[in-house]
Formats: sequence, structure tokens, C-alpha cells
Amino acid sequence: MRIGRYRILNRVAVGGMAEIFRAETSSGKIIAIKKILPQHTANDKFIKMFFDEAKIMISLRHPNIVQLYDFGRVGDDYFLALEWIEGKALSSIIYQQKRQRIPFPVGVACYTMLEILCGLEYAHSRKDSYNRNLDIVHRDISPPNVLISVDGDVKIADFGIAKAASNVSFTNPGVLKGKYSYMSPEQASGYELDQRSDIYSCGTLFYELLGSVRLFLGDTDVDTLNNVRRKRVPRLIKQFPYIPRQLEKIIMRALQRSLSKRYQDAASMANDLERVYDLYYSSDDREALKGFFQFLYPRAQIYRDKEKKKSVIEYWGTQVLHMSVQRQSRKHISSREVAIMSIVLLVACLGLYFFYDDVVTVLRHILSKLPAFAGG
Repeated sequence: MRIGRYRILNRVAVGGMAEIFRAETSSGKIIAIKKILPQHTANDKFIKMFFDEAKIMISLRHPNIVQLYDFGRVGDDYFLALEWIEGKALSSIIYQQKRQRIPFPVGVACYTMLEILCGLEYAHSRKDSYNRNLDIVHRDISPPNVLISVDGDVKIADFGIAKAASNVSFTNPGVLKGKYSYMSPEQASGYELDQRSDIYSCGTLFYELLGSVRLFLGDTDVDTLNNVRRKRVPRLIKQFPYIPRQLEKIIMRALQRSLSKRYQDAASMANDLERVYDLYYSSDDREALKGFFQFLYPRAQIYRDKEKKKSVIEYWGTQVLHMSVQRQSRKHISSREVAIMSIVLLVACLGLYFFYDDVVTVLRHILSKLPAFAGG
């Protein structure tokens, strides 16, 4: 089977928007082909937006963005030819991590988020040939659209196609099903979007990595959208006290519903995160992500050397055990408890101050009896 000049090797996945194939070029290079599902190609508005966005996205060249090589139409089929990533979607890694009931390493989560922010900052700041802002907004920063390679690379997928998808979602509800919980409040309300919408989605994703919970997911899509618009965000460190407060502050700022209080761009969030990362987790980098990947998928041939593979799995086994113990054993003292203890201590000090003579008399009386007890 062929799509244009590309030979299809096998089908990899099917989603609400497209089916994905592993393919090769005439020179033997492995690529991914994303073929738009037929039910969407009948929408003229979608097709126009698909081509308009693809023309912009093909110019994006960044190590944290999946490269678009080609796009076009063959017969009734519309397709994208993309960089092939040997690895897993972040959604699969999160699923595996939750299934095994192990925490996502904080340093690895920080590194992953820094790489995502780096890719977003590049895309958000792109200009055209007249030096005008292209105003690129991804619109769907979510675990399925973040790919992790076996070498520890972090790549954002589906730039451009998300905008087209958002415009057919109301006539084809299945397109964005499952993605609502990563939307920003303004996106959930149908307002005009800018790059700060992607920042909010990053905050939601980062919260999920550290807290192992879908922050805004409700029982129905309507519940989920209402949660995105109104739900109060629970404090992370109340449940996970080993997470630095500076890190929680970054997440809470990214999740500000007020656009003016939220990070204004990806670079600002990345700068704050990098300071915390350098302070606590600078050793948890690309190699650490690669090692955690191998631990989650022990049968995967990420490390070809058997001894290296074994030592990496053993290392992450001890790390995960340590993190699990931290989660279960460390009790966080809330601000309310601190206030109560402070009041009790203050009352005790005041009592000692005002009734000092009486307290001393009682203590002397007790001490005078001690020799009698000892002699008896």
C-alpha cells in the first residue's frame, strides 16, 4: 500500500482525527504518515484550515517539536508526512506508571516540562517574513500529544492540526473527546485564545505528572468543562510534602484563571522552573528520563547492553521504592496545625510569665520529694 510517494509498512494507531501509519520514503527513511479520517475531509472549512496551518507548521524546526516533512492530497486522502519517533506517547507512560502504582519522579517531570516549554516558546515566538507574529497556539497540550523517544527526547506533536480539529469538534464530538480536561478556562468557554492558553494546559499536565491525578476530569464532558472553568485547584504539597514549595508556586501560577495573573509566556514559566530544577534536580535529565522509560517497560530494548539495562532497572527500582516510602510516611503539617501549636505555645509562655512564682513553688515541692522516693 502506498500514499503518494510513501510506502506504508503498518498501521500504528487510530484516533478521533486520523489514523497513523509507519512508512518509508524512497530512500528508506522511516517516517510517520497521519491520514485524516474520511468523515472530516468532507468539511471544506476543515480542509482549508488544514492546509493553511500545515503551510505554517512545515517551517517549524526545533528539537522539541515533531517535524512535519510534507503534506498533501492523494485521491480522496489528505495526509501529513512526519518525523517518526521511536518511543511512546506520554499518555502511555502515565498509564503504565499509574498501573504499576509508582510515583512519577519529580526531577524527571521537571525535565519533561522544561522540554515542552522550550518547544512552545519557539513556536509561540515565530514570525513571518514581514516580522509579524504568527500567533501560533497549539490548543491541545495533553499527554497523547507529547512523545517520549527511547533516547529520552521530548517532542510536541500535532501543531496546527489541533486548531483545525477544534473547529470541527462541535459537529464531530469524538474529535476532542478525552481532551477537555487539559483545556484552559477560556478555551472551555469558547473565547479567543493566545499562547497563555497553552501555559494553562502545561500547568494541568505538570500537576498530573506530580500528583498522579487528572485534575479536572469529571464524570461527563459537561462536568469536566465546568471543572476547568470553576474547580478550585487543591494544594499539591498537602498530599505530597516532598515537592518543593517553589515548584508548587510555579504550577499554581500557570493554573491562574485570570490571564493577567498567569505566566504571560512559556519562557517566563521555564525560567522559574529551571531555577528550581537546578537547585534540586539538575542530575535528572535526558538520561534519567530514558532510564525511567526502561524501568516502566523492562522488555523494551532501550539499552542494548544487557548489564547496563539490568543496572538501570535496579537503580530505578530503588529510586521508586524510596519515593513511595516518602509519599506514605512523611506527614505534612498544615498551616492550621502550625497556628494551633503556636497559640498553645504562646498560652504556655504567658502562663509561665504571669504565674512564675507558683510554677517554681510547685516544681520545688516535686523535686523535694524525689530523694524520699529514691530512698524508699
